[in-house]
Amino acid sequence: MSLGIELVKDFEDNNNYYNEFNIDGVNVFIQKSIKMDEYIEIIQLGSVFKVTGLNL
Repeated sequence: MSLGIELVKDFEDNNNYYNEFNIDGVNVFIQKSIKMDEYIEIIQLGSVFKVTGLNL
């Protein structure tokens, strides 16, 4: 048995970025990044998070 997975769209809502997938007729939203401010963005890559623009 295989799942039917289709990327429906990428979209942004209030500086949060999402992918919308259709998995066997069910729409699933996956948040992929959050823009914290003008410089800092947290990006999800699978189970790994990458932070850009942050100087420690």
